[in-house]
Amino acid sequence: MADPILILVNEATRFYFRIFEVLLRKLGVALNIDLPLGDEFSRSGSRDGRIAKIDEARTNLEDALSALGELKSEAEANKAELQDALRRLDEAKAGHAAETEQLVQIRAIAEADIAAFRRMAGINPARERLIGFLGGVAASLIAAGLWKLAEAIFT
Repeated sequence: MADPILILVNEATRFYFRIFEVLLRKLGVALNIDLPLGDEFSRSGSRDGRIAKIDEARTNLEDALSALGELKSEAEANKAELQDALRRLDEAKAGHAAETEQLVQIRAIAEADIAAFRRMAGINPARERLIGFLGGVAASLIAAGLWKLAEAIFT
C-alpha cells in the first residue's frame, strides 16, 4: 500500500500542474496558438521514448539517492569528529583548571618563601626601593657628566 503522504504530494502536484495547463490552454486560445498540453502531449511520444525517459528518470533518482547517502555518511562523520573535538576540549578545560589551581598554589608558596627570606635577612622593601632610586639618580648624573666631558674633549 502506498504511503498517504506520497499520495497527498502526488495529488497536490497534479493539481498544481493542472492549474498551469488550464491557464496555458486559455492563453493559447486567446492568442490563437495550438499548445499540446496534458494528455495530447503524452500521446504524441512513442512508447520507446517514454520508456527511455522513465529509465533516465530512474537513473537520475538512483544517482540522487546515492548522493544523499554520501551526504548522510559525511554528515555522520562530521558529527563524530565534532563530538570528539568537544570531548577533547572538555578534557583540556578540566586539565587547564587543575593546572591553574596548581600554579596559584605554587605562586602563594613562592611569595611566602620570599617574605620569610626577607624577614630573616632583614631586608626592607622600602629601603631597597629608596636605594634603587638614588642609585638611578646617581647613574644619570654620572652619565650626564661623562657626556659633558666627552663634549668638552672632542669639541
